[in-house]
Amino acid sequence: MAWRRFAAAGLVPGSLVGWELFAYGKQRQKFDDAKKARPKPLVEGSTAWLIERDARTLDLVCVRHKALARGPAAALADAAARVDEAYPYDGVGVVVVERDGVSRVLRADLDGTVTATPLASLLRDHAAFAEVALVPLVWNDDDREAVATPARRFFAEAVLRCGGGGAPRFAPWAALRDARVAPLLLPRASWPRLPRAAPLDARLRDAVSPAATLALEALSACDVVRSDYVDGCASVPADLLTGRVPLRRGARYAPERRVDVVVGNAA
Repeated sequence: MAWRRFAAAGLVPGSLVGWELFAYGKQRQKFDDAKKARPKPLVEGSTAWLIERDARTLDLVCVRHKALARGPAAALADAAARVDEAYPYDGVGVVVVERDGVSRVLRADLDGTVTATPLASLLRDHAAFAEVALVPLVWNDDDREAVATPARRFFAEAVLRCGGGGAPRFAPWAALRDARVAPLLLPRASWPRLPRAAPLDARLRDAVSPAATLALEALSACDVVRSDYVDGCASVPADLLTGRVPLRRGARYAPERRVDVVVGNAA
């Protein structure tokens, strides 16, 4: 009977390691395929094409990851990010339209690494996502034009300081270290707070949700959110859409339009 207990004791960790290996294999295959394949343009008139065409600076891109597309630690962190039942997404990014007209999505991974993905590419190659949605910022056109320069400046600085790239690595212990589970285990008042006046890379590493923190930092750089609100706060992606974040100058996000712009993987 001892061997049965031994086998049962190893079943759970073995399954988790197998899950991590499967997710790593999928990520590596996607990385290799992306280097070989030439990107295809979005189909004109399709939902994804309309989303990419209408996206503007400081709009939000919300995603819900597929559980098997990431390892168990990342899946646990994704579940923690969905603590608000009104918000079905576990990740968020900020749209920045560059001078050449290309819309890019600024996002932070669990380890605080910042990536800048073309919105068209994210909408076209969404195999890792169960859902992708664009949430537009309702704002005065003059104010939106005024924030274009500070938004691009923050974009460049974030990628320069915190950007990463290269092939994915099989690092289950690092994934476990980077998992953000405070929303699942602690009451909101006990969530770890961001260190004041710390560099952006340190703030992202220590945040409850690096993705939400990066979005707040981008909004703060454009004076849409007060900097003293961002300092010392602990937020999850849902806070940006449920009215918990006090936006300034009459700006607001329009969650009621999320359903109209959801892109399913079957589309």
